[in-house]
Amino acid sequence: MNRLCAVLLLVVAVAAPAAAQRTTGEIFGKVVDESGNILPGVTVTLRGAGVAGAPTAVTSETGTYRFPVLPPGTYSLEYTLPGFATLRREAIPVDVGATVELDASMKIGAIEEAVTVTGESPVVNLSSSQVSTAYNHEWVMNAPVRRFSYFDLINSAPGVSATSNVGQSTAAQSLGNSTNENSYQIDGTDISSTPWPNTDAVETVEVLQLGASAEYGNVQGAVFNIVTRMGGNVFHGDANFYFQNDALTGRNTTEAVDKGFPYHRDKWRDATIQATGPFMLDKFWFFGSLEYQRDWDSQPGTDPKSPVKNDSRRVFWKFNYNITPNHRLMHGYHNDYYFIPDITSEFTAPSTISLSHGDNPTPNLVYTGVLSDKTFIESRYSGFWLHSSTDPNESGVPRVQPRFEDQDTGSITGGISQWTENRSWRYGFQTKVSHLTGQLPYHQGAMARAMGLYVDDTYRVGNAVINLGVRYDYSKGLFQALPFLDALGNPTGKLSPANDDVYHWNTFSPRAGINYRVNSSGRTVVKAHFGRYYKLLEAAEFRPAVPSITTLNTFTLDAAGNRTNIVPTAAASLRIDPNFKSPYSNQFIAQLEQELVANLGLQVNYVHKYGQDYGAWQDIAGQYVQVPYVDNLGTNATGQTVMVDRLVSNPADRVFLETNPAGMYMRYNGVTLMATKRMSQNWQGVVSLVLSKAEGRLASSARFSPVTSQSSLATSTNFGREAAGPNDFVNTEGRLIGDRPVVAKAQLVYRFPWGILASGNLQHQT
Repeated sequence: MNRLCAVLLLVVAVAAPAAAQRTTGEIFGKVVDESGNILPGVTVTLRGAGVAGAPTAVTSETGTYRFPVLPPGTYSLEYTLPGFATLRREAIPVDVGATVELDASMKIGAIEEAVTVTGESPVVNLSSSQVSTAYNHEWVMNAPVRRFSYFDLINSAPGVSATSNVGQSTAAQSLGNSTNENSYQIDGTDISSTPWPNTDAVETVEVLQLGASAEYGNVQGAVFNIVTRMGGNVFHGDANFYFQNDALTGRNTTEAVDKGFPYHRDKWRDATIQATGPFMLDKFWFFGSLEYQRDWDSQPGTDPKSPVKNDSRRVFWKFNYNITPNHRLMHGYHNDYYFIPDITSEFTAPSTISLSHGDNPTPNLVYTGVLSDKTFIESRYSGFWLHSSTDPNESGVPRVQPRFEDQDTGSITGGISQWTENRSWRYGFQTKVSHLTGQLPYHQGAMARAMGLYVDDTYRVGNAVINLGVRYDYSKGLFQALPFLDALGNPTGKLSPANDDVYHWNTFSPRAGINYRVNSSGRTVVKAHFGRYYKLLEAAEFRPAVPSITTLNTFTLDAAGNRTNIVPTAAASLRIDPNFKSPYSNQFIAQLEQELVANLGLQVNYVHKYGQDYGAWQDIAGQYVQVPYVDNLGTNATGQTVMVDRLVSNPADRVFLETNPAGMYMRYNGVTLMATKRMSQNWQGVVSLVLSKAEGRLASSARFSPVTSQSSLATSTNFGREAAGPNDFVNTEGRLIGDRPVVAKAQLVYRFPWGILASGNLQHQT
């Protein structure tokens, strides 16, 4: 075992990714007698479906105990010490990422005597200034939401707004941040794109929105972490089937809006079969899931005879192996074989709709080891491979050229956690490589590498818990040599030049937070947090300037079929600023948490974010003159005169530089009120209200449409690069397209007799 630990520690020493991975929680506490004197030597026994056997811990000389790396679920604890009555604590919920602080008081008596307390644990977070929401398995299984992807689950969190993305999927915006600024994780595996595991395989959902510790790097928005189900000592199986047709679908548009073509649900079929159990009791567990999903529909204003056809076949498995009670391995694998068309509208002809199809295998391998009662380690390998091809959605429409995109991401991560009675700290080293290639229609590719170091330290001083952290990240973009293609997409035998340092970032991110218990009971907690958060270096951001570009002309057609707004693209016309800076945002949070009654908590917080150094394109060669423009066209014409830039040089002479122009920023101010009711007396619920304002100028502030997601990627709309050029900066400062001044949500689950559950989900946003 010593040799095994040495090897695994070596893995940690060369460890991995751009954001932290967490799939577990922990229980921590202190045991005293009725007079408040500490009790060392108390044996604490843990039981629950998520652990093998009945692990034990013995309280230290200061009376403290800890059970780390617990899968999310419900647990019971038993405290025994000769001369004292046995104490049992039942129905203790542990959420992913949570530290449940569970102190205990034992009475003098015979050990055969027993005192049982059920369901009493804090509903306020006593150990962290992070703001997160967790949804347990009972809610996940019964949430009355569409079940196309896990976005349908995470969009229930306070302040998270759904936005259209591709096909029938959605992206997510959280408290003013853009969709590309989030981190999406499956069982702690950071995925560069957003594959969709079977929602029936999800155990719990965690949405970490504010106050992320130094473990988290290269993420400015929220961390959406999906923890999947795992095996156990009992064999189980389940099957689910969901059905919907047009007769079960309401109409929410008028004749004037949809021109007689309301939203049409053609088909909705979703079938899942799953199994779980042991290969070896308390040693080797499995969980497996297979899903078939068909989702065909037509948007308002489109002909229902030509629905878009989404199909998906999803496979998932997870194996948990206990090497010893303190050393564990977990392997998971997910793949989604998908067919997803673009979204149609009344303004798009069916022949213009493309179909994306492919798969995205996502494996991981995780080791966790409890080395002592004060130290545990975790190391992880994870990968994500996206294989995507694009074809016409309509049968019979010719395909001009093969179009595909492959995205390969690999990461190794590790960390060491240590603690004493009043202090805990975690440190680690993270590395990640992402490789993006494709033919759209020329051969193109880019690579991004990232490495991070972090230290996170937590102190307990009286009624205060202080968290201090800092991380360093080094990120670099690269171009590999790629084959040049001719106009027909055939290789010419020549390679483009490689560039091993397109640009690079060195960033330091300080984080600081404090929790203060206003009273000794811990029912009232005041929190504050400040942190700096840098953006992930994405290969998609600089890939348009790959040297392998074959000269390309893009244009629009007017009503008469004439080509207008011709924009030539060639390798010489696109450049990347070698001093391109990393966009960042500063985040400040003030929060009050109050336990109103047992199992019911209230949170009120204020958050301020300010981000800057966002990227955009600038024409550094074109010549422009300012001319007046009168806004006098259309029903919403204002009659206002504005000055715009007119290109007076040859469009073919323009050179666009991707850089950090002035005036690209984001500012957010918001207040959140949230009440959380833990499952008791047969019901649970989360009710939230967010009032906010998000303003600034980002890449998506120009040329957006009703199906556009808010994005800070310069390449999302090629801000400053299209025919408009510098005019993208005219009248684009103000409320962001993802601004949601009011977001109100309520989710309730009620447990009736005979195992019947009813749930409700209400959302309103402006």
